Amino acid sequence: MSAFAVGGLDLGASARLLHQDAAIPEITCAVQLIGFMKFGSPVSPRIYPNISVNASWEIAEKTLGYTGSHGTFQWKPGAFFLSPFVGIQFPISSAVSLQAELIWQAANQDTRSGLFEGKSSIDGMGSFGGFIAGIITL
Repeated sequence: MSAFAVGGLDLGASARLLHQDAAIPEITCAVQLIGFMKFGSPVSPRIYPNISVNASWEIAEKTLGYTGSHGTFQWKPGAFFLSPFVGIQFPISSAVSLQAELIWQAANQDTRSGLFEGKSSIDGMGSFGGFIAGIITL
């Protein structure tokens, strides 16, 4: 983002609503404010409220499968974006884990035309993506 003179900040909190009990998943809820600011002239700050609900299962020692969705609100033009996801996190070593996630971003938005025409949409809706992350535990 810095190559485009954009800074970002993510503030939030999460809470465990339910502990895992065998097949019953652990349920976690999070609320966030995601902020971006374009530097230069004119400066244009934007804030997006976000809420997420996640169900997860420890399927093996230090291996976590999860699913859920997050919803992001955009003030102008007053849109809500629902994005379901599914993923897995597993250890590579005692200090390093990998996380793989599939997400259908803005699944409730028609992306068949417009500036951001959905090349990876599902039936013309949203955008499908896959992500891989590395996690280092200090």
